[in-house]
Amino acid sequence: MAESTRYVGIRRPRIDSREKVIGATRYTEDLPVPGLLHARIVPSLYAHAWIRAIDAAEALAMPGVVAVLTARDLPIVGRGEERRFEPLARDEAVFAGQPVALVIAETETAAEDAVGLVRVDAEPLEAVVDVLAAIEPNAPLARRTSRRELYETADDAEQEASAPSEGDPDAQEVSGNVFSRRHKHRGDVAKAFARCAAIVEGRFRASWAYQAYLEPHAATAWIEPDGTLAVTTSTQGTFYARNELARLFGLASSKVRVTAAAVGGAFGS
Repeated sequence: MAESTRYVGIRRPRIDSREKVIGATRYTEDLPVPGLLHARIVPSLYAHAWIRAIDAAEALAMPGVVAVLTARDLPIVGRGEERRFEPLARDEAVFAGQPVALVIAETETAAEDAVGLVRVDAEPLEAVVDVLAAIEPNAPLARRTSRRELYETADDAEQEASAPSEGDPDAQEVSGNVFSRRHKHRGDVAKAFARCAAIVEGRFRASWAYQAYLEPHAATAWIEPDGTLAVTTSTQGTFYARNELARLFGLASSKVRVTAAAVGGAFGS
């Protein structure tokens, strides 16, 4: 019995604990790669806005600036509802700080300075800032671009909100911000309540929470001479990252190579 529990149920230190505690672990951002350019985002100043035009002439004239990219410059061919399919807002910004352009420069200083020279012509729209109010029938739309315009597959289109069926006890008129409804039932709630000495109901709100991993979100990427996209990043899902990058850029999976650097924490981020 003692032999069978030598490993299971016994506290043991992680093999990478010491390096992380003393700050010696090298994450993606710590790995030197010669010849890298530096990027800084141009953020949306509005919580909700139409992007009418982006003028990068002044930024491009600044010494050291190599390019200013917008959504239409990115070689993204995949479509989907995750933000990775729209890393730069295309026509509509839906939160303050959302990246709308990307300045590429030879130095970090040049990239940071050029951000202020990019002129974004944006039309502010009414913002939706309360989830419960957003459900109400006359609530302003959090995103005015339709889901059919954003996502091209039939499966995606079928996920759009449909009118509740006649006789649905939970049916209620809602706004276009509600794009799906799901009801889950398990057990006999009425029967369980009947056996209770007391029933307490309430609505509870929790504050925002964010994971406390040790490394910054970072990835280093380059194109090999044979056209292979090579990526180094702190990830616990190398094959998932490879497959998603291939789908994003329309590449064969054999043309994407992902190398996992040290991970300081994941927690689903």
